Amino acid sequence: MEFVKCYQDLCREIEIYEMRLESLIAQHDAMVDGWLKPIGDVSGIDYSKPRVQENHCKLDMEEELPHIKALEKDIEKYESLIRKVKDCQRMINHRLNMMKGVEHSIAYLRIIENKSLKEISGILGYSYSYIRQIASKHNI
Repeated sequence: MEFVKCYQDLCREIEIYEMRLESLIAQHDAMVDGWLKPIGDVSGIDYSKPRVQENHCKLDMEEELPHIKALEKDIEKYESLIRKVKDCQRMINHRLNMMKGVEHSIAYLRIIENKSLKEISGILGYSYSYIRQIASKHNI
């Protein structure tokens, strides 16, 4: 049972890291777009007015560049982290595929498809006690 929970946690962890990566990329793109788009329509800068105008705060390049660099660093970190966690997931899947016959079917249904032992017994056409015996023997 612990193996199943660990695999499911690993899958959730990957999803969370991927969502965070998407968020970081969106932030980065928004900052870069917001920074570069106004360049085309700049008519002049009025230094007598405050920087915050019309509910809009404009950062200058000097202030925004460190934020962009930090986001790029975080993006690289999350991309690397996702690769490592997915490598672990691939190793687990490889080990599952090394199992043969009923053991493989039970492991696949239990771990990958998150089925209960009762559901697995119905799917495979074996008694619940037989499926439970094999699952406990292989720590599935």
